[in-house]
Amino acid sequence: MTAPPLPTVAELKEAASNHLDSFMSENFGASDNDVTGTVLVGRPAEEIVQYATNHAAEMIVMSTHVHRKNNERR
Repeated sequence: MTAPPLPTVAELKEAASNHLDSFMSENFGASDNDVTGTVLVGRPAEEIVQYATNHAAEMIVMSTHVHRKNNERR
C-alpha cells in the first residue's frame, strides 16, 4: 500500500488562500475598514517584514492553525 502523494506548495497556498477568502468575506465583507488577507510562503520573519514594508501595514494579525471545538482548552 502506498501513501497518497503530498500536495505541492502551490496547492497548499491555493487551498489556504481559498479558505482565507471565505473567512474574509464572511467576517469583513460589509466592513468599511481596509482589511486585506494574504497568504505568504517562505521564511516567516522575512516574508512578514517584507510584506509589511511594501504595503505600509499599520497592523498585522496572524492566526495559528490550531482548531478547537467549543472553545476547549488543552
